[in-house]
Amino acid sequence: MNKTTFYKYLKLGHYKKQLRQKKESLEKIGILRGGNSSALHFNKVVGINPKETLLRYLGMEMPIDFDSMLLLDAGFLNETAYESLLNEAGIKFKAEEEIPVEWFITTKSNQKVKVTGRPDCGILDTVDNKLALILEHKQIASTWKTKELSHWGMGQPKPENVVQTAHYSWIHGNLPAVLVYCSRAWHALKTKKDILLQPDHRALLGDEYTWGVKPFMTLYDVTWENNKLLFEGKETVVTSDGIKKYYELIANCAESKIIPQHHYVDIWGKPMNKKKREKYYDWAHIPEKDYDEWVELVKAECNLAWQEIEQNIKELKEELID
Repeated sequence: MNKTTFYKYLKLGHYKKQLRQKKESLEKIGILRGGNSSALHFNKVVGINPKETLLRYLGMEMPIDFDSMLLLDAGFLNETAYESLLNEAGIKFKAEEEIPVEWFITTKSNQKVKVTGRPDCGILDTVDNKLALILEHKQIASTWKTKELSHWGMGQPKPENVVQTAHYSWIHGNLPAVLVYCSRAWHALKTKKDILLQPDHRALLGDEYTWGVKPFMTLYDVTWENNKLLFEGKETVVTSDGIKKYYELIANCAESKIIPQHHYVDIWGKPMNKKKREKYYDWAHIPEKDYDEWVELVKAECNLAWQEIEQNIKELKEELID
């Protein structure tokens, strides 16, 4: 046994976990997911690329490589850390599997389609033990996002993070919610002082341009007034109707065989760069002239990627036996 063997065990576990999660995901084909929460505002998207949401609805997802999973796992560990602190504080809460959401949209052909999801955590009222606050946890893991997402930086959360938090709070009866961003590493940041909302924040060590950023948390209040979303007490363009219409769009595109093409706005209605919003879209290189051809080409790429995962498992098992 040595470091190489240990590393191979980890990768084998990762690949097997990917296959297990793929099988679980296949059981959700035809179900719209809370993880793809977004909203429509005058036919513009506040949130995630609708093509990604549509393909996931149809059962197509790429595997996650080992190195990227390290980042995602850090986000999951955040939830465990917060729950540990809540337990120490004597605060009662419910974990994500205890507070799922489930509701339905109706397509143009009058078909019912299920929408499901799970908020990360729910705080219970100290008097009657009823659900009182929804929490959605997100990880900050890059220098640019440190500045962009933080309350002391630019105060510009990802639209999809805000809408996901709002989605869960809405379905749970317009409960107040908190979007929690956390950075658990030091960062070196170069930026002008006048860009920062709170340049004197305790997380920042530096001068007019070069900064060291300590680990920090950023908390944002997400609430509802009638069917309009308030972010930090200010009215946004996001509405409960807009969330519903986004999911209806996805189901109707699948039903009518249409590839969705939309522009993007942030939660205030300000236009966002379409290329940047779709920067990490896995299938941007696939032609989008014909819906059926598009779906088949994406499916073929997905199948090939999953075959590689199966081959990796086979090879690792053989190496570990030897």
